[in-house]
Amino acid sequence: MLLKRILKVSFAVISIFVITLNVGNIANGNTFEGIVAVEQVQTLIEHEPIVINSDADFDKYDFSGSGTIDDPYIIENYNITTDQYYAIVVAYTTKYVIIRNCYIRSSFIGIHVLRSAANTVRVIENTCEKSSEAGIMVDSCDQVCVEYNICNDNKRFGILIHYSYQSEVLSNTVTNCENEAIRLEYARDIRVINSSAINSEFGIRVWFTNNSVFFSNNLVNNNVNGMEIREECHNNIVHHNIFYNNCKYVAPGESFSQAVDEGINNSWYNSISNEGNYWSNWDGSGEYRIDGLSGSVDKYPLTLDTDEDGLDDPSEIYNYNTDPHDADTDDDGMSDGWEINNNLDPLTDDSSEDPDDDGLTNLEEYNSNTDPHDADTDDDGMPDDWEVNNNLNPLTDDADEDPDDDGLTNLEEYNYSTDPQDADTDDDEYTDGEEVEKGTDPLDAESHPSLLSMNFISIAFSLSILGFGLFYLRKRKTF
Repeated sequence: MLLKRILKVSFAVISIFVITLNVGNIANGNTFEGIVAVEQVQTLIEHEPIVINSDADFDKYDFSGSGTIDDPYIIENYNITTDQYYAIVVAYTTKYVIIRNCYIRSSFIGIHVLRSAANTVRVIENTCEKSSEAGIMVDSCDQVCVEYNICNDNKRFGILIHYSYQSEVLSNTVTNCENEAIRLEYARDIRVINSSAINSEFGIRVWFTNNSVFFSNNLVNNNVNGMEIREECHNNIVHHNIFYNNCKYVAPGESFSQAVDEGINNSWYNSISNEGNYWSNWDGSGEYRIDGLSGSVDKYPLTLDTDEDGLDDPSEIYNYNTDPHDADTDDDGMSDGWEINNNLDPLTDDSSEDPDDDGLTNLEEYNSNTDPHDADTDDDGMPDDWEVNNNLNPLTDDADEDPDDDGLTNLEEYNYSTDPQDADTDDDEYTDGEEVEKGTDPLDAESHPSLLSMNFISIAFSLSILGFGLFYLRKRKTF
Protein backbone atom coordinates (compact mmCIF):
# COMPACT_ATOMS: atom_id res chain seq x y z
CA MET A 1 0.00 0.00 0.00
CA LEU A 2 2.94 2.33 0.61
CA LEU A 3 4.00 1.85 -3.00
CA LYS A 4 0.49 2.66 -4.17
CA ARG A 5 0.60 5.92 -2.20
CA ILE A 6 3.97 6.71 -3.77
CA LEU A 7 2.45 6.09 -7.19
CA LYS A 8 -0.40 8.49 -6.46
CA VAL A 9 1.96 11.20 -5.26
CA SER A 10 4.33 10.80 -8.19
CA PHE A 11 1.45 10.76 -10.64
CA ALA A 12 0.09 13.93 -9.07
CA VAL A 13 3.43 15.69 -9.55
CA ILE A 14 3.71 14.53 -13.15
CA SER A 15 0.07 15.41 -13.78
CA ILE A 16 0.54 18.97 -12.62
CA PHE A 17 3.56 19.24 -14.91
CA VAL A 18 1.68 17.81 -17.87
CA ILE A 19 -1.27 20.13 -17.31
CA THR A 20 1.17 23.02 -17.46
CA LEU A 21 2.39 21.77 -20.82
CA ASN A 22 -1.13 21.65 -22.31
CA VAL A 23 -3.27 18.65 -21.49
CA GLY A 24 -5.54 19.23 -24.44
CA ASN A 25 -2.72 18.65 -26.88
CA ILE A 26 -1.88 15.32 -25.28
CA ALA A 27 -5.46 14.14 -25.32
CA ASN A 28 -5.88 15.06 -28.96
CA GLY A 29 -2.62 13.51 -30.02
CA ASN A 30 -1.10 16.84 -31.01
CA THR A 31 2.57 17.65 -30.58
CA PHE A 32 4.24 19.89 -28.06
CA GLU A 33 5.87 22.83 -29.72
CA GLY A 34 8.18 24.97 -27.66
CA ILE A 35 7.69 23.41 -24.24
CA VAL A 36 10.34 25.65 -22.82
CA ALA A 37 9.04 29.20 -22.57
CA VAL A 38 10.44 31.79 -24.97
CA GLU A 39 11.15 34.07 -22.03
CA GLN A 40 13.24 31.36 -20.40
CA VAL A 41 15.33 30.84 -23.54
CA GLN A 42 15.89 34.56 -23.82
CA THR A 43 17.23 34.72 -20.27
CA LEU A 44 19.86 32.08 -21.03
CA ILE A 45 23.29 32.97 -22.32
CA GLU A 46 23.88 32.13 -25.97
CA HIS A 47 26.92 29.90 -26.27
CA GLU A 48 28.86 27.95 -28.86
CA PRO A 49 28.89 24.14 -28.61
CA ILE A 50 30.83 22.86 -25.61
CA VAL A 51 33.20 19.96 -26.26
CA ILE A 52 35.07 18.31 -23.39
CA ASN A 53 37.25 15.37 -24.48
CA SER A 54 39.63 15.30 -21.52
CA ASP A 55 40.06 16.72 -18.06
CA ALA A 56 42.31 19.41 -19.52
CA ASP A 57 39.53 20.69 -21.76
CA PHE A 58 37.70 22.16 -18.78
CA ASP A 59 40.42 24.80 -18.63
CA LYS A 60 39.16 26.20 -21.96
CA TYR A 61 35.92 27.32 -20.37
CA ASP A 62 34.99 29.59 -17.53
CA PHE A 63 32.77 27.13 -15.66
CA SER A 64 32.25 27.46 -11.94
CA GLY A 65 33.66 24.69 -9.77
CA SER A 66 36.90 22.77 -9.63
CA GLY A 67 35.76 19.30 -10.73
CA THR A 68 35.79 17.63 -7.32
CA ILE A 69 32.91 15.72 -5.77
CA ASP A 70 32.24 18.62 -3.39
CA ASP A 71 32.83 21.33 -5.98
CA PRO A 72 31.88 19.97 -9.41
CA TYR A 73 32.17 21.88 -12.64
CA ILE A 74 28.78 23.34 -13.49
CA ILE A 75 27.73 23.92 -17.08
CA GLU A 76 24.52 25.89 -16.76
CA ASN A 77 22.20 28.58 -18.08
CA TYR A 78 23.29 28.32 -21.71
CA ASN A 79 21.25 28.50 -24.90
CA ILE A 80 23.15 26.36 -27.38
CA THR A 81 21.39 26.27 -30.73
CA THR A 82 23.66 24.90 -33.42
CA ASP A 83 23.77 23.02 -36.71
CA GLN A 84 26.81 21.10 -35.51
CA TYR A 85 26.55 17.45 -34.49
CA TYR A 86 26.67 18.07 -30.75
CA ALA A 87 25.69 20.92 -28.46
CA ILE A 88 27.44 19.61 -25.33
CA VAL A 89 29.92 16.72 -25.18
CA VAL A 90 31.50 15.51 -21.95
CA ALA A 91 33.83 12.60 -22.76
CA TYR A 92 36.87 10.78 -21.37
CA THR A 93 36.94 12.74 -18.11
CA THR A 94 37.39 11.89 -14.47
CA LYS A 95 36.12 15.21 -13.21
CA TYR A 96 32.77 15.74 -11.54
CA VAL A 97 30.42 17.81 -13.67
CA ILE A 98 26.80 18.95 -13.65
CA ILE A 99 25.05 20.00 -16.87
CA ARG A 100 22.10 22.08 -15.73
CA ASN A 101 19.35 24.36 -17.01
CA CYS A 102 20.47 24.64 -20.61
CA TYR A 103 18.40 24.92 -23.77
CA ILE A 104 19.89 22.60 -26.37
CA ARG A 105 19.23 22.21 -30.09
CA SER A 106 21.75 20.50 -32.39
CA SER A 107 21.75 18.54 -35.62
CA PHE A 108 22.61 15.09 -34.19
CA ILE A 109 22.85 14.71 -30.38
CA GLY A 110 22.01 17.43 -27.92
CA ILE A 111 23.95 16.33 -24.83
CA HIS A 112 26.42 13.46 -25.22
CA VAL A 113 28.10 11.90 -22.17
CA LEU A 114 30.77 9.43 -23.30
CA ARG A 115 33.28 7.21 -21.51
CA SER A 116 33.61 9.35 -18.42
CA ALA A 117 34.39 8.01 -14.96
CA ALA A 118 31.56 6.38 -13.01
CA ASN A 119 29.33 8.54 -10.84
CA THR A 120 30.82 11.83 -12.03
CA VAL A 121 28.19 13.28 -14.41
CA ARG A 122 24.70 14.60 -13.73
CA VAL A 123 22.43 15.95 -16.48
CA ILE A 124 19.55 17.84 -14.87
CA GLU A 125 16.81 20.33 -15.78
CA ASN A 126 17.77 20.82 -19.42
CA THR A 127 15.54 21.15 -22.47
CA CYS A 128 16.80 19.27 -25.52
CA GLU A 129 14.91 19.67 -28.80
CA LYS A 130 14.94 18.64 -32.45
CA SER A 131 18.14 16.60 -32.67
CA SER A 132 18.14 13.95 -35.38
CA GLU A 133 19.58 11.17 -33.19
CA ALA A 134 18.91 11.87 -29.49
CA GLY A 135 18.21 14.68 -27.11
CA ILE A 136 20.44 13.11 -24.43
CA MET A 137 22.77 10.16 -24.92
CA VAL A 138 24.76 8.38 -22.22
CA ASP A 139 27.31 6.07 -23.86
CA SER A 140 29.72 3.71 -22.10
CA CYS A 141 29.42 5.53 -18.77
CA ASP A 142 28.24 4.15 -15.45
CA GLN A 143 26.21 5.74 -12.66
CA VAL A 144 25.13 8.78 -14.66
CA CYS A 145 22.07 10.64 -13.37
CA VAL A 146 19.69 12.03 -16.02
CA GLU A 147 17.03 13.94 -14.11
CA TYR A 148 14.23 16.50 -14.64
CA ASN A 149 15.00 17.06 -18.32
CA ILE A 150 12.56 17.81 -21.14
CA CYS A 151 13.31 16.17 -24.48
CA ASN A 152 10.92 17.31 -27.18
CA ASP A 153 10.71 16.51 -30.92
CA ASN A 154 14.00 14.66 -31.16
CA LYS A 155 13.86 12.52 -34.27
CA ARG A 156 14.98 9.07 -33.09
CA PHE A 157 15.33 9.05 -29.31
CA GLY A 158 14.57 11.42 -26.49
CA ILE A 159 16.93 9.74 -24.02
CA LEU A 160 19.32 6.96 -25.06
CA ILE A 161 21.27 4.94 -22.47
CA HIS A 162 23.91 2.76 -24.19
CA TYR A 163 26.41 0.45 -22.49
CA SER A 164 25.76 1.82 -19.04
CA TYR A 165 25.46 0.30 -15.58
CA GLN A 166 23.65 1.66 -12.54
CA SER A 167 22.56 4.89 -14.21
CA GLU A 168 19.31 6.66 -13.35
CA VAL A 169 16.64 8.23 -15.55
CA LEU A 170 14.50 10.18 -13.11
CA SER A 171 11.52 12.53 -13.57
CA ASN A 172 12.14 13.34 -17.23
CA THR A 173 9.49 14.25 -19.81
CA VAL A 174 10.02 13.00 -23.35
CA THR A 175 7.59 13.74 -26.19
CA ASN A 176 7.17 13.38 -29.95
CA CYS A 177 9.97 11.02 -30.94
CA GLU A 178 9.73 9.16 -34.24
CA ASN A 179 11.29 6.10 -32.61
CA GLU A 180 11.61 5.59 -28.85
CA ALA A 181 11.06 8.24 -26.22
CA ILE A 182 13.41 6.38 -23.85
CA ARG A 183 15.71 3.64 -25.08
CA LEU A 184 18.03 1.39 -23.08
CA GLU A 185 20.48 -0.96 -24.79
CA TYR A 186 23.32 -3.10 -23.46
CA ALA A 187 22.60 -1.76 -19.99
CA ARG A 188 22.29 -3.19 -16.50
CA ASP A 189 20.90 -2.12 -13.15
CA ILE A 190 19.26 1.00 -14.58
CA ARG A 191 16.47 2.78 -12.73
CA VAL A 192 13.83 4.57 -14.84
CA ILE A 193 11.51 6.29 -12.40
CA ASN A 194 8.82 9.01 -12.49
CA SER A 195 9.42 9.80 -16.15
CA SER A 196 6.87 10.50 -18.88
CA ALA A 197 7.11 9.11 -22.41
CA ILE A 198 4.40 10.70 -24.53
CA ASN A 199 3.29 10.86 -28.18
CA SER A 200 6.14 8.80 -29.59
CA GLU A 201 6.34 5.60 -31.63
CA PHE A 202 7.39 3.66 -28.52
CA GLY A 203 7.32 4.92 -24.95
CA ILE A 204 10.17 2.88 -23.44
CA ARG A 205 12.06 0.29 -25.48
CA VAL A 206 14.67 -1.98 -23.94
CA TRP A 207 17.36 -4.04 -25.70
CA PHE A 208 19.94 -6.37 -24.08
CA THR A 209 19.22 -4.87 -20.67
CA ASN A 210 19.08 -6.77 -17.37
CA ASN A 211 18.23 -6.28 -13.70
CA SER A 212 16.66 -2.87 -14.22
CA VAL A 213 13.63 -1.25 -12.59
CA PHE A 214 10.89 0.73 -14.33
CA PHE A 215 8.72 2.35 -11.68
CA SER A 216 6.03 5.05 -11.58
CA ASN A 217 6.40 6.23 -15.18
CA ASN A 218 3.73 7.74 -17.42
CA LEU A 219 3.52 6.03 -20.83
CA VAL A 220 0.87 7.88 -22.78
CA ASN A 221 -0.39 8.09 -26.38
CA ASN A 222 2.48 6.18 -27.95
CA ASN A 223 1.70 4.69 -31.34
CA VAL A 224 3.08 1.13 -31.15
CA ASN A 225 3.56 0.29 -27.47
CA GLY A 226 3.87 1.95 -24.14
CA MET A 227 6.82 -0.32 -23.37
CA GLU A 228 8.66 -3.08 -25.21
CA ILE A 229 11.24 -5.43 -23.73
CA ARG A 230 13.18 -7.13 -26.53
CA GLU A 231 15.07 -10.45 -26.63
CA GLU A 232 18.02 -11.07 -24.35
CA CYS A 233 16.56 -8.90 -21.59
CA HIS A 234 16.49 -10.65 -18.23
CA ASN A 235 15.19 -10.02 -14.71
CA ASN A 236 13.74 -6.56 -15.18
CA ILE A 237 10.90 -5.33 -12.96
CA VAL A 238 8.08 -3.14 -14.26
CA HIS A 239 5.56 -1.88 -11.71
CA HIS A 240 3.37 1.06 -10.72
CA ASN A 241 3.59 2.59 -14.18
CA ILE A 242 0.67 4.20 -15.98
CA PHE A 243 -0.03 2.82 -19.46
CA TYR A 244 -2.61 5.07 -21.05
CA ASN A 245 -4.00 5.06 -24.58
CA ASN A 246 -1.02 3.47 -26.32
CA CYS A 247 -1.14 1.26 -29.46
CA LYS A 248 -2.74 3.74 -31.84
CA TYR A 249 -2.48 1.41 -34.84
CA VAL A 250 -4.89 -1.14 -33.39
CA ALA A 251 -8.29 -1.23 -35.06
CA PRO A 252 -11.20 0.04 -32.93
CA GLY A 253 -12.70 -2.73 -30.83
CA GLU A 254 -9.71 -5.06 -31.30
CA SER A 255 -8.19 -6.56 -28.15
CA PHE A 256 -4.60 -5.53 -27.53
CA SER A 257 -1.88 -5.16 -24.93
CA GLN A 258 -0.04 -1.89 -24.37
CA ALA A 259 3.26 -3.67 -23.71
CA VAL A 260 5.44 -6.39 -25.23
CA ASP A 261 7.87 -8.74 -23.48
CA GLU A 262 10.18 -10.95 -25.56
CA GLY A 263 12.71 -11.43 -22.75
CA ILE A 264 13.24 -13.91 -19.92
CA ASN A 265 12.05 -13.73 -16.32
CA ASN A 266 10.88 -10.13 -16.43
CA SER A 267 8.24 -9.20 -13.86
CA TRP A 268 5.32 -6.84 -14.50
CA TYR A 269 4.38 -6.39 -10.86
CA ASN A 270 5.95 -5.88 -7.46
CA SER A 271 6.13 -9.29 -5.80
CA ILE A 272 6.36 -7.79 -2.31
CA SER A 273 3.31 -5.51 -2.42
CA ASN A 274 1.49 -7.61 -5.06
CA GLU A 275 0.81 -4.47 -7.09
CA GLY A 276 1.33 -4.13 -10.82
CA ASN A 277 0.66 -1.33 -13.27
CA TYR A 278 -2.27 0.80 -14.36
CA TRP A 279 -3.60 -0.12 -17.83
CA SER A 280 -6.25 2.08 -19.40
CA ASN A 281 -7.68 -0.85 -21.38
CA TRP A 282 -7.82 -3.38 -18.53
CA ASP A 283 -11.37 -4.68 -18.15
CA GLY A 284 -11.14 -4.67 -14.36
CA SER A 285 -11.10 -8.44 -13.95
CA GLY A 286 -8.19 -10.85 -13.60
CA GLU A 287 -4.67 -10.52 -14.94
CA TYR A 288 -3.45 -8.24 -17.71
CA ARG A 289 -1.79 -10.06 -20.58
CA ILE A 290 1.51 -8.78 -21.95
CA ASP A 291 2.12 -9.49 -25.64
CA GLY A 292 5.28 -11.31 -26.70
CA LEU A 293 6.95 -14.71 -26.61
CA SER A 294 7.63 -14.63 -22.87
CA GLY A 295 3.96 -15.11 -22.00
CA SER A 296 4.20 -12.51 -19.25
CA VAL A 297 1.22 -11.16 -17.35
CA ASP A 298 0.61 -8.39 -14.87
CA LYS A 299 -0.97 -10.43 -12.07
CA TYR A 300 -2.06 -7.39 -10.09
CA PRO A 301 -3.29 -4.59 -12.38
CA LEU A 302 -4.09 -1.35 -10.58
CA THR A 303 -7.01 1.00 -10.59
CA LEU A 304 -6.25 4.61 -9.80
CA ASP A 305 -9.04 6.96 -8.76
CA THR A 306 -7.61 9.28 -6.13
CA ASP A 307 -10.75 11.38 -5.60
CA GLU A 308 -13.14 8.41 -5.93
CA ASP A 309 -15.37 10.16 -8.45
CA GLY A 310 -15.68 7.16 -10.76
CA LEU A 311 -13.08 8.44 -13.24
CA ASP A 312 -9.56 7.05 -13.23
CA ASP A 313 -6.85 9.65 -12.72
CA PRO A 314 -5.26 9.36 -16.19
CA SER A 315 -8.63 9.87 -17.88
CA GLU A 316 -9.19 12.98 -15.78
CA ILE A 317 -5.82 14.38 -16.80
CA TYR A 318 -5.57 13.35 -20.43
CA ASN A 319 -9.20 13.18 -21.59
CA TYR A 320 -11.45 15.39 -19.52
CA ASN A 321 -9.17 18.12 -18.06
CA THR A 322 -10.78 17.53 -14.66
CA ASP A 323 -8.93 17.53 -11.35
CA PRO A 324 -8.01 13.96 -10.28
CA HIS A 325 -7.82 15.18 -6.69
CA ASP A 326 -11.26 16.86 -6.63
CA ALA A 327 -14.37 14.74 -7.16
CA ASP A 328 -16.34 17.83 -8.25
CA THR A 329 -14.02 20.01 -10.32
CA ASP A 330 -16.59 22.73 -11.06
CA ASP A 331 -18.10 22.67 -7.54
CA ASP A 332 -21.67 22.39 -8.84
CA GLY A 333 -22.69 19.60 -6.46
CA MET A 334 -22.42 16.83 -9.07
CA SER A 335 -19.41 14.51 -9.23
CA ASP A 336 -17.17 14.60 -12.29
CA GLY A 337 -17.83 10.95 -13.06
CA TRP A 338 -21.60 11.38 -13.00
CA GLU A 339 -21.42 14.44 -15.24
CA ILE A 340 -19.16 12.70 -17.76
CA ASN A 341 -21.33 9.57 -17.79
CA ASN A 342 -24.44 11.69 -18.32
CA ASN A 343 -23.03 13.97 -21.03
CA LEU A 344 -22.90 17.08 -18.87
CA ASP A 345 -19.99 19.51 -18.51
CA PRO A 346 -17.77 18.78 -15.48
CA LEU A 347 -15.90 22.07 -15.95
CA THR A 348 -18.83 24.53 -15.69
CA ASP A 349 -21.70 24.86 -13.22
CA ASP A 350 -24.73 23.42 -15.04
CA SER A 351 -26.54 22.27 -11.92
CA SER A 352 -29.62 24.45 -12.53
CA GLU A 353 -30.12 23.43 -16.16
CA ASP A 354 -32.84 20.98 -17.27
CA PRO A 355 -31.88 19.55 -20.68
CA ASP A 356 -34.73 17.00 -20.77
CA ASP A 357 -37.42 19.50 -19.66
CA ASP A 358 -38.84 17.12 -17.08
CA GLY A 359 -38.99 19.70 -14.30
CA LEU A 360 -35.92 18.40 -12.46
CA THR A 361 -32.67 20.35 -12.58
CA ASN A 362 -29.45 18.47 -13.27
CA LEU A 363 -28.61 18.63 -9.57
CA GLU A 364 -32.00 17.17 -8.66
CA GLU A 365 -31.50 14.45 -11.26
CA TYR A 366 -28.08 13.73 -9.71
CA ASN A 367 -29.58 13.46 -6.23
CA SER A 368 -32.34 11.20 -7.59
CA ASN A 369 -29.91 9.24 -9.79
CA THR A 370 -32.15 9.82 -12.80
CA ASP A 371 -31.09 10.51 -16.38
CA PRO A 372 -30.83 14.27 -17.03
CA HIS A 373 -31.39 13.63 -20.74
CA ASP A 374 -34.49 11.42 -20.38
CA ALA A 375 -37.68 12.92 -18.98
CA ASP A 376 -38.92 9.44 -18.02
CA THR A 377 -35.89 7.45 -16.90
CA ASP A 378 -37.77 4.21 -16.21
CA ASP A 379 -40.12 4.54 -19.22
CA ASP A 380 -43.24 3.91 -17.15
CA GLY A 381 -45.26 6.77 -18.61
CA MET A 382 -44.73 9.10 -15.66
CA PRO A 383 -42.07 11.84 -15.87
CA ASP A 384 -39.23 11.86 -13.39
CA ASP A 385 -40.20 15.07 -11.63
CA TRP A 386 -43.79 13.87 -11.04
CA GLU A 387 -42.52 10.62 -9.56
CA VAL A 388 -39.95 12.37 -7.38
CA ASN A 389 -42.45 14.98 -6.18
CA ASN A 390 -44.99 12.26 -5.38
CA ASN A 391 -42.58 9.95 -3.57
CA LEU A 392 -42.60 7.28 -6.26
CA ASN A 393 -39.56 5.55 -7.73
CA PRO A 394 -38.37 7.17 -10.98
CA LEU A 395 -35.92 4.31 -11.57
CA THR A 396 -38.36 1.36 -11.71
CA ASP A 397 -41.67 0.83 -13.51
CA ASP A 398 -44.29 1.35 -10.79
CA ALA A 399 -47.06 2.50 -13.12
CA ASP A 400 -49.46 -0.30 -12.06
CA GLU A 401 -48.98 0.07 -8.33
CA ASP A 402 -51.58 1.69 -6.06
CA PRO A 403 -49.88 2.81 -2.84
CA ASP A 404 -52.94 4.70 -1.49
CA ASP A 405 -55.43 1.88 -2.28
CA ASP A 406 -57.92 4.22 -3.89
CA GLY A 407 -58.50 2.02 -6.91
CA LEU A 408 -56.37 4.12 -9.25
CA THR A 409 -52.94 3.00 -10.44
CA ASN A 410 -50.04 5.43 -10.27
CA LEU A 411 -50.27 5.99 -14.01
CA GLU A 412 -54.00 6.74 -13.71
CA GLU A 413 -53.26 9.12 -10.83
CA TYR A 414 -50.73 10.86 -13.09
CA ASN A 415 -53.27 11.10 -15.93
CA TYR A 416 -55.96 12.48 -13.57
CA SER A 417 -53.44 14.73 -11.72
CA THR A 418 -54.42 13.16 -8.40
CA ASP A 419 -52.11 12.36 -5.50
CA PRO A 420 -50.91 8.73 -5.64
CA GLN A 421 -50.19 8.85 -1.90
CA ASP A 422 -53.64 10.25 -0.91
CA ALA A 423 -56.77 8.19 -1.55
CA ASP A 424 -58.95 11.32 -1.40
CA THR A 425 -57.06 14.11 -3.11
CA ASP A 426 -59.81 16.75 -2.72
CA ASP A 427 -60.82 15.65 0.81
CA ASP A 428 -64.51 15.31 -0.04
CA GLU A 429 -64.74 11.93 1.74
CA TYR A 430 -64.94 10.03 -1.53
CA THR A 431 -61.89 8.18 -2.86
CA ASP A 432 -60.35 9.28 -6.09
CA GLY A 433 -61.24 5.91 -7.60
CA GLU A 434 -64.90 6.30 -6.65
CA GLU A 435 -65.05 9.76 -8.14
CA VAL A 436 -63.44 8.69 -11.38
CA GLU A 437 -65.82 5.72 -11.58
CA LYS A 438 -68.87 7.90 -10.89
CA GLY A 439 -67.71 10.65 -13.22
CA THR A 440 -67.13 13.37 -10.62
CA ASP A 441 -64.02 15.51 -10.34
CA PRO A 442 -61.51 14.03 -7.85
CA LEU A 443 -59.81 17.44 -7.65
CA ASP A 444 -62.95 19.42 -6.69
CA ALA A 445 -64.45 18.98 -3.22
CA GLU A 446 -67.77 20.38 -4.47
CA SER A 447 -68.02 17.59 -7.02
CA HIS A 448 -68.71 14.16 -5.54
CA PRO A 449 -71.03 11.14 -6.02
CA SER A 450 -73.55 12.15 -3.27
CA LEU A 451 -74.44 15.26 -5.20
CA LEU A 452 -75.13 13.12 -8.22
CA SER A 453 -77.52 10.96 -6.15
CA MET A 454 -79.34 13.98 -4.74
CA ASN A 455 -79.62 15.51 -8.17
CA PHE A 456 -81.03 12.27 -9.54
CA ILE A 457 -83.69 12.10 -6.79
CA SER A 458 -84.61 15.74 -7.32
CA ILE A 459 -84.95 15.23 -11.04
CA ALA A 460 -86.98 12.06 -10.56
CA PHE A 461 -89.31 13.80 -8.11
CA SER A 462 -89.75 16.73 -10.46
CA LEU A 463 -90.50 14.44 -13.36
CA SER A 464 -93.04 12.60 -11.23
CA ILE A 465 -94.84 15.84 -10.33
CA LEU A 466 -94.78 16.92 -13.95
CA GLY A 467 -96.17 13.58 -15.05
CA PHE A 468 -98.90 13.64 -12.47
CA GLY A 469 -99.83 17.19 -13.52
CA LEU A 470 -100.08 16.23 -17.17
CA PHE A 471 -102.19 13.19 -16.29
CA TYR A 472 -104.55 15.35 -14.19
CA LEU A 473 -104.98 17.90 -16.97
CA ARG A 474 -105.76 15.20 -19.51
CA LYS A 475 -108.42 13.69 -17.23
CA ARG A 476 -110.16 17.04 -16.83
CA LYS A 477 -110.42 17.48 -20.59
CA THR A 478 -112.19 14.16 -20.98
CA PHE A 479 -114.91 15.33 -18.62
